[in-house]
Amino acid sequence: MTGRQLRRSLTIGIEDALHNLRYRGASRRILVVRHAARYKRIYNSHFLAWVRARVPEAAPLFELHRLPCRIGDWRRYALFLPWLQDPLNRFDPRLYRYAMEMERRCDALGIPVVNSVEALSRSVKSVASEIMRASGVRTPRMAPIADVEAFRKTLGGLALPLIIREDDRHRGASFLVEREADLDRVPFERLSAPVAVEFIDVRSPDGLYRAYRYLAIGDRGFPCFLAVSPTWEARGEDEPTDETIEEELAFLNREDPNHDALQRARRALGFDIVAFDYSYDREGRLVVWEANPFPTIWGQDNYEPYMRYVDPFVERIYVGLLTYYLERAGLSASVPIRVRNAGAALHTLFGV
Repeated sequence: MTGRQLRRSLTIGIEDALHNLRYRGASRRILVVRHAARYKRIYNSHFLAWVRARVPEAAPLFELHRLPCRIGDWRRYALFLPWLQDPLNRFDPRLYRYAMEMERRCDALGIPVVNSVEALSRSVKSVASEIMRASGVRTPRMAPIADVEAFRKTLGGLALPLIIREDDRHRGASFLVEREADLDRVPFERLSAPVAVEFIDVRSPDGLYRAYRYLAIGDRGFPCFLAVSPTWEARGEDEPTDETIEEELAFLNREDPNHDALQRARRALGFDIVAFDYSYDREGRLVVWEANPFPTIWGQDNYEPYMRYVDPFVERIYVGLLTYYLERAGLSASVPIRVRNAGAALHTLFGV
């Protein structure tokens, strides 16, 4: 760890300690653990800030720690939230064993766990793809690449074109291989766990590519965003036009048409909370690219000013998260959620 990383780790540790000290009077709590130095160590800080500002009576329920940590009285916890980068067993085996021991302690005491550490191992793309396909959801075929030279000879049983990307990371470089010669341009030496992915043409009739995100929070589902791009890799990095903003708002304002299929995939994977990225092929059939149980939900200070239109939908997701956590902790009756000025969608969905 560099000196800068160490200082940052100490700073966020102090921030968590001050939060816990401020709310030390709460009797029943939700135990949250996050990484100390790597893998999005401030994960869901925007959600916690929203809770403090919009539902302050719920803020004392969250007790925050960085792993590894020392836990005193386990009996005061009503819920365990391991906010840890998936798949933890690949990223940090030592921390995975530590977190698994915490999870076993929770199991022994009857403390519910949201997105168990063990289940996070199933988020590896090639693993999740097979599980989702077995549940009846279409996914691209994948072939992990253990031996690059052997892969060059067989292409893992896939046909060209195909995509090479990381098997155990959600964002990172992807390489389109249209001809065998394109393999020479793939920096396999920089990929920790390369996987070949079937290329499915999802270009829309207007020549643009669309990627949708659906967030499952238990049995509830939330349209999350729509990315539209002139290139095959639609990641939401293209500045939207008035037309694509209108299209995204139409998507966000309705129930996701693939709710039932994606919930079926969630249950097959064993996740409580998971984001699905998907598109439609040239025949209009659903294609699910990946499942992400560690999705980033940006706070309002992360947007460009032109993205203010998503504010009500982010707040809808935050209400959904908090509602789900309170339900799983058995604390819904003691902390009713009353969010003012949150938009008609919240009132319709939650009756708040």
